[in-house]
Parts: sequence; C-alpha cells; structure tokens
Amino acid sequence: DRWPAPVPGKTLHLPIMGVVMKVDTNISVILPTVHEVDIFRCFCPVFLHSQMLWELVLLGEPLVVMAPSPSESSETVLALVNCISPLKYFSDFRPYFTIHDSEFKEYTTRTQAPPSVILGVTNPFFAKTLQHWPHIIRIGDLKPTGEIPKQVKVKKLKNLKTLDSKP
Repeated sequence: DRWPAPVPGKTLHLPIMGVVMKVDTNISVILPTVHEVDIFRCFCPVFLHSQMLWELVLLGEPLVVMAPSPSESSETVLALVNCISPLKYFSDFRPYFTIHDSEFKEYTTRTQAPPSVILGVTNPFFAKTLQHWPHIIRIGDLKPTGEIPKQVKVKKLKNLKTLDSKP
C-alpha cells in the first residue's frame, strides 16, 4: 500500500522487510504478432491426430503439409510450430515452400533422410517428389469453426504415414 505506482521508464526504490530494492521499470517496446493463427481451425481437419502431430513437432520430425492454397498451408505450418508453445521450435519451418526455393534439391533427394523441417506446399508436384518423407498431412479447404470434416484417413504405405482429410 505504501509503494508508489510504477511509472514506465522510472527507477523505483521499494522497501521490503528492511531492505530497499531498486527496481528499473524500463519497458522495451513489445510488438504484437502481425497475424495470430487460429490453431483450432487449422487442426480441425486432423483433430483426431492432434496429439500425434504435437509429438512429431516436439521431436523435430520431418513433416510436409499439403494444402490447396498458400494461406492454408502457411497457417497450418504456423499452427504446428505454435502447438508446442511455450517451448520454442528449434528446427526449420517453411510455411510456403515452392519448387523455386534454394533448398528444393536438398529436400526432394532420396539419397539421404529428410532434414528436420516442416514444409507447407500447395503444388501437386510435391505429392510425388516428397512421397519418401515419413510424415505427410494432406488437408482440404479449411472449414469455418464448428464444422467437422466428414472423413479423416490415416494411410500407411510401408514407412510412409499420411494424414488425409477429405471434406
């Protein structure tokens, strides 16, 4: 009750239990994110597999998100990266990866294991060139909140795991 109100940029001297604490109230400018992803809308098509996706992201597994549009691809990749918050995702992620990207050859080669990265793609060409990746999510059009997709399939072809949602 006897402490002064904090004032941004001022140093306060606060007595507590016989000791005076010097508190600096310099406030750095915190910019809010430009775009906050609706994680629930992005995960709606694959809701039943959200725990598995969380584990894949947490472990830094290579993951491809195939979507019909760049915005859906980007939002889903960002939702995956944000789903492990407050932990920081330390691997690479590309919300919208194209065939013109400088790492295209590195990511599509079959001679080595895929790197720890989350790729968001829209080009159907990637369905063939990235089929050797261990984890692939195919999403259709994202539905407004509240609509549940009619069908969600998990396909297993040898070592390939694909989540395929059909509206």
